[in-house]
Amino acid sequence: MTPTHRLIVAALLSAVWAVAFVVGVERGALYPFLGVVAAVVVVVVAVVVATDRGATGVLTAIGPGRVVFGRDAGIGLAVGVVTVVLTHAGAAIAGPFLPGLIADVERLQVIAAVTPARLGVVVLIAVAEELLWRGLALDALRQRGLSVPAAIAVAAMVYGVSQFGPGSPWLVATGVGFGVLWGGLRVASGGLWMPIVAHVTWTVAILGVVPLQ
Repeated sequence: MTPTHRLIVAALLSAVWAVAFVVGVERGALYPFLGVVAAVVVVVVAVVVATDRGATGVLTAIGPGRVVFGRDAGIGLAVGVVTVVLTHAGAAIAGPFLPGLIADVERLQVIAAVTPARLGVVVLIAVAEELLWRGLALDALRQRGLSVPAAIAVAAMVYGVSQFGPGSPWLVATGVGFGVLWGGLRVASGGLWMPIVAHVTWTVAILGVVPLQ
């Protein structure tokens, strides 16, 4: 399978993800829909990696080496905590000037609140997102000859668009911004543990432990 073929697979999975996001929001069952798609993404990426030598970077990037995992998980946790603090600070500063932002935040808290019962599927979704956009897509874009910054930016934009389910431009912008950050963590660490832990930390905190509203 060529990098172009892997990009096609990533694009198809991204489209399915975007549709599931829209349908899940419309039917008030966001996590069930995204959870199913996340499971499909994990399986598809695993099959691609297992059958395509050119994609093995995704598999090695999530290898369980203790030293690497401990280091990357620790840094990922620290980055996640910092982004939570910055998210709260940014919302406090911008909120009074952007009433639409507050409305979108309140709506997102209703449809995507993280509860103990949803924690497992939330982690699965975060892992699937990292495997797809910071793993399969980012690797294939780099193998197609894009520079590292360009590959990170393109993967982040596709990721951001896939988050348009609630119809919030703020969520799309947030997706793009975090896509760049987590993509940078992937490239800097050479693995996926760092962005996965940072992603899970931010999501669980902002949508569950210390929500914005």
